[in-house]
Amino acid sequence: GDGTAGSSWSKRWDQIYMRYSKYIEDAKRNRKAGTKNCGTSSGANSGVTTTENKCVQSDIDSFFKHLIDIGLTTPSSYLSIVLDDNICGEDNAPWTTYTTYTTTKNCDKERDKSK
Repeated sequence: GDGTAGSSWSKRWDQIYMRYSKYIEDAKRNRKAGTKNCGTSSGANSGVTTTENKCVQSDIDSFFKHLIDIGLTTPSSYLSIVLDDNICGEDNAPWTTYTTYTTTKNCDKERDKSK
């Protein structure tokens, strides 16, 4: 019956809450330390050439830093705003502003909106 559905949902919510809380805490620490990954991109799974020098924050890290910046530090606060306003336009999530590229021409052009 619905008792089983209720308990599995609450269990799932607990998992979501624990994972979210961990990411938030990690992001707070990283934000305080001002960390970011810099250097030459390499590695089999990165999909970029080794000649590109980049400073890029991981998507997961910048996403949770963004949530902290706008005050969404609990799963409830995040879900409420996501359910209220789910429009980012052309698949542009707001947290992508945290990802920065330093030396690639395309990205510099993208970043400099004045040109």
